[in-house]
Amino acid sequence: MKDNLFILNVVRFLGLLFLQLFVLNEIELHNFINPYIYPLIILLFARTTKPWLLMLLAFFTGIIVDANVNTLGMHASAAVFLAFIRPAILQFFQPRLGYNEIEDLGSPKLGFQWFVAYTSIGVLAHHIFYFIIEAWDFTFFISISMRILCSFLVSMLMIIIYKFTFATKRIN
Repeated sequence: MKDNLFILNVVRFLGLLFLQLFVLNEIELHNFINPYIYPLIILLFARTTKPWLLMLLAFFTGIIVDANVNTLGMHASAAVFLAFIRPAILQFFQPRLGYNEIEDLGSPKLGFQWFVAYTSIGVLAHHIFYFIIEAWDFTFFISISMRILCSFLVSMLMIIIYKFTFATKRIN
């Protein structure tokens, strides 16, 4: 089971990174919508992944995106921030009976509502962090808020489409 989960995470990592770099990074509508699906890599990594390893993987994921769009570490810092707060988000959304043996956070066992709630909080936190450090100036509060909201909504739409398209089956 661990080998299957490792392969699933590697394939998910490569697929989402490819989608982000070569499709979604080409989308920018009216300077308000920048869809980012790569935070899903961090959010769906195996639940038992050590926090230091997850932050390291998040850093490298962010650096790869930064290198592609020339953003000087902004994606890396937002990705590490997401990896840092992920345990708290998981704790907050812990099912009543616990996670038990569920390793894959994309598992249908957790349910679609759980998936949307969990990823929404994570993606929103990522977007708030990223767009605030990108602007680094609160004089454009309304503009930043609109970018966060519009990008968040489009990102979540893409994530839901991803979930329905590539829903993971039960791994045993």
